[in-house]
Amino acid sequence: DRSGFIWVGTASGLSRWDGKRFERFSTTQGLVNNNILRICEDTGGTLWFASRNSGLSRWDGRRFDKFTEANGLPSDGVNALWPARDGSVWVGLGIGGAARIAGTNITQYAPASGLAASFALAGAEDADGVVWFGHDGEASLFDGTSWSALLLDKPADAKDRFIIRDI
Repeated sequence: DRSGFIWVGTASGLSRWDGKRFERFSTTQGLVNNNILRICEDTGGTLWFASRNSGLSRWDGRRFDKFTEANGLPSDGVNALWPARDGSVWVGLGIGGAARIAGTNITQYAPASGLAASFALAGAEDADGVVWFGHDGEASLFDGTSWSALLLDKPADAKDRFIIRDI
């Protein structure tokens, strides 16, 4: 992170390396779940952790806040997580499409709002600020105002679970 710590997510919690020792965090310290699958740091230095089918934990340097279905996250199943340049965080969901978290406000994007599928497997923001989400055989692009979909030209047996991981 920007403070120089290295964060490691595991199936039994979260560990922070300070260069000399690990400090362990778990549900005891406020994580929503101990099985950590994704980690990202937003533009303000806040850390986000996605847990297996349990939603998100946000670390502000002192404590964890939880983002789950119980408090507004469209789904607890998180496939993708990354920071946007505007300070928000984008979340690709296993069910419910995608979500953008800005502060405590959560905005859901689903097929009814123009997203190409009801799930998002991977995502990224490109150099022009366009948000991309990968689905099974297609991608959704959000320009800040509206969504568009791209069908991907791929072999019938191709696996595209991480089609835009390298943007």
